[in-house]
Amino acid sequence: MYYDWSTKVIASPDPYNYTSGRWLRQDVLQWDARIVQFDFDALCRRVVALCPGARSITSVFIFYTDDGKRVVARLPFPLAGAQRLTTNSEAATIKFLQAETSIPIQSILEWSDDASISIGSEYIIMEHAPGISSHEKWPTMCGKLNDLNFPAYTPYLTTPKLSSNQEFCIGPDLAAHCNGLIDAGISRLPPAGSFPKRPRYYGSIETHHRLLEYGRAVKSRMAEDPRVRQAAAPEYPTVISAIIDCIELAFWYADEDRTQSEACAKAFDVSIRILAPKLSAARSMDEALFGPFRYCYRTWEDGAVVFREELIQTSLHWKELGFAEPCPFPLPSPDEILTHQKDYKLFEDAQQLKHGLSGPLNSSSDGWVPSEHWESTELAHQETFEGMRREILGNEQPDQDEPIKDEDDLGEIWPFDLKE
Repeated sequence: MYYDWSTKVIASPDPYNYTSGRWLRQDVLQWDARIVQFDFDALCRRVVALCPGARSITSVFIFYTDDGKRVVARLPFPLAGAQRLTTNSEAATIKFLQAETSIPIQSILEWSDDASISIGSEYIIMEHAPGISSHEKWPTMCGKLNDLNFPAYTPYLTTPKLSSNQEFCIGPDLAAHCNGLIDAGISRLPPAGSFPKRPRYYGSIETHHRLLEYGRAVKSRMAEDPRVRQAAAPEYPTVISAIIDCIELAFWYADEDRTQSEACAKAFDVSIRILAPKLSAARSMDEALFGPFRYCYRTWEDGAVVFREELIQTSLHWKELGFAEPCPFPLPSPDEILTHQKDYKLFEDAQQLKHGLSGPLNSSSDGWVPSEHWESTELAHQETFEGMRREILGNEQPDQDEPIKDEDDLGEIWPFDLKE
């Protein structure tokens, strides 16, 4: 592959479309959401301009210049997050870590959060990072991150409201962050009638709106509580969200260990208390306090029933949690509770099915499959469904307490798209 500036000729893979994998669920929609519109020639020119001595690009998507330099360009998908804020925050987080730690992070050569200029898209152009995956490197990095005091949910490279130093500014406070989570959940609700049939535990759009507004009231009250503030950040009322995403790498492995045995769980808890006391404080927060924060921004993805369950548990324990005034979320009636419990059981079975299929189908839980495995995985998917369907049809005396009694029930909670 070679890019010649005199002839403007380049032979390369398609730079605009996602090609790394496909999805067993809503494949076309997922693909469309990852199309990036930008000026590829302009991006190539920016890379060359940022590499003194280079005259042309010899390879993409890791850009190789003709003088041997390697550069990476990062462009956000439309679904990555809020315009401008996502790119700005990512650039700020990288610069913050470079300024406050000795963790080796490749330098940002140039970035822009304005899609209307330069290449027609937000972007970050960075030096290429050699080495191994962060999942392998993480055990030697987490101690450095644990020593940091994070003064914000998200750092921004803009005029600061509260300056943490000369370059970065404080993001939203805890109350604003809570409102932001609710607003994110509302923003993901589609227009009425614009979505396919879903399992009954997902609920109507009106149900989602109602629960999210109840959630806003509950979280607003909780944000005033010092225990929640202390658990969120022991020394500050806010915490950098991008760093939490990095910390989740540690829990990726730890949670796998915790599911294996009680001994592993105890060893993990002891290790966290010693090595990461700030994380330990957050993890020790009462589930009834933490629950409303867990699912509010993704109710349309998981279903209304799971957020309703968190609100019910919080309301049931409201006085035990030390709040004097009534809980902003009123408990449902006994009949409504019974219906909710049936829907929640269906949700749990659907989640178990979705995660249980990941291994046999060589896919992620959302149905993502590497492109090279697509045909074999799609075939295995259809065969797996047919096998489970035959098993259900052959069960002449299904358990009445089980939500999956027939083919229609199986089809309702099946997580992936089935051929007609």
